[in-house]
Amino acid sequence: MKTKYTILLHLPVWLLAVGLILAKAIFSPNAFAHPAFEIFQLAILVLWILGTFYIFYLYFIPCFLQKSKITAFIILSLIAICIIPFLSFYAIWLNKVAFNQPHNYSFTFTGYIISFIVTGVIGGLGSFYRFAADWFPNLGLKEKMENLQLKSEINLLKSKLNPHFLFNTLNNIDTLIETNSKNASVYLGKLSSILRYIVYDSENEKVSVTKEIDCIKDYVELQKLRFEHDDAVKLTISGVYNSCKIAPALLLPFIENIFKHGTFYSSEDKSKITIHCEGKILKLEAVNPFDKNLSANSQNKGIGLTTTQKRLELLYPKSYILNIKEQGNLFFVNLQINLNDN
Repeated sequence: MKTKYTILLHLPVWLLAVGLILAKAIFSPNAFAHPAFEIFQLAILVLWILGTFYIFYLYFIPCFLQKSKITAFIILSLIAICIIPFLSFYAIWLNKVAFNQPHNYSFTFTGYIISFIVTGVIGGLGSFYRFAADWFPNLGLKEKMENLQLKSEINLLKSKLNPHFLFNTLNNIDTLIETNSKNASVYLGKLSSILRYIVYDSENEKVSVTKEIDCIKDYVELQKLRFEHDDAVKLTISGVYNSCKIAPALLLPFIENIFKHGTFYSSEDKSKITIHCEGKILKLEAVNPFDKNLSANSQNKGIGLTTTQKRLELLYPKSYILNIKEQGNLFFVNLQINLNDN
């Protein structure tokens, strides 16, 4: 939750604590006969109320209950609620001794029970505030993710299963049938694998990195059918990624962007794609030549990458680094994702 909203959320607690204590001080006999003593008395009471509140708010709830350490939370909460009344009593008693004030009262069982109940209520209030502070932002994030997921699925179908890509690929395979039927069958299998991945595997929240990379390999091979020179795009895969999982079709838009906006007019125009995974840190580096004039006139420029950046922010917050830049007629993409954090 943003800082300003957190402050507003806590303000009633502070006003309630200070207001009740000041009211007690003002309406009590000889309220300001000993100002220093009264100030310390009020400080002890404020510390009791706010200290209990923030022990639950900042420590018990996030460190134990939200991490499913329920037994530890219950035990520590009971210990705190039992001990805090004793500490408050003796702090008040020591303050009376320090300022030579009458302190001929004892810690009664009834007084302890009242203090115990008050401390428990304050702890419960701190717990409630913590849940409220975490629940509302997460609720909004969940709705945002659901909406974005729906839009991503629609964009996925529009961009990855569009007639342009399918018709070009099928036409290229049709040509191969007459010249090299064996290769035609191989490429038809690659197209089938891509469609299966996009239609079925993309419904899962996470897929293996192996499936994502296999889809990218097939996609690049099919796109290469368009080019006369086979080395127009160089794809390099390295590292260990068999046990890693990733959001489906997360890397594919970066690869698609190369073929959508890249230029391959001559054998000098080459693109390089490098994917490396080590210790569940996945890195994608891509560079491709592009025509600024054609990109400026394209109505679809940036839509796929914009959606992908939003997915990264929601699915891998604070766990990814993405740098995109243009330098001359080259377009660079550098992406790093910590797959271990999610």
